[in-house]
Amino acid sequence: MLTKTGVYYLRVRVKSVNGRLGEWTTIRIIQYTASAAGPDTNGGGTQPETAVVVSGSGGTGEKVWSYPNPFSPDNGQAARIAYNVERDGWTKVYVYDARGRRVWQTENFARADQDNIVLWDGRNNRGQLAANGLYIIIVTTEKNQVISRGRLALYDE
Repeated sequence: MLTKTGVYYLRVRVKSVNGRLGEWTTIRIIQYTASAAGPDTNGGGTQPETAVVVSGSGGTGEKVWSYPNPFSPDNGQAARIAYNVERDGWTKVYVYDARGRRVWQTENFARADQDNIVLWDGRNNRGQLAANGLYIIIVTTEKNQVISRGRLALYDE
C-alpha cells in the first residue's frame, strides 16, 4: 500500500535455479499523491488520493519494453511487447537475436494515446522455439522508419 506522495518504480530481476541474479528491469512507474486534508474542488473535506501510471517503461525513457522480462515460453508465457507512438498508424515490430538475425516480426495498428501491445510466443517465423538469450526489439513505421528499440530475454527452465 502506498502511503507517501512520490514516484514509485516497480523493478524486477530474474534468479536462475543456480542462484545467479540477472539485471534489474524497471517495468512500471507510478506517480502517487496521498490524500490531503483541506477542501477539494468538489466541496468535500479532503482531496482524493491519486495514482497515475506515468509510463509502462518504468520511466526509463524507452519507448518499447516487454514483460515479463525475461520470459519462458516453456511455461506457456508470451512476451508482451509494449510500445508508444506519437501518431496513430501501422507499425512493424521486429525481434532480432544477438547476432542481428531477424527472428520474428508482426504488424500492428498503433494508437498514440495508449500502450500498444503485441504478443510474442518465443517462436521464430518458421514456428520453431527460439534459443535462450537476449533479443533486440525494433519498432518501425510502415515505411520502415525506426520509432524505438528495446530488449528482452528468453529462457528455458
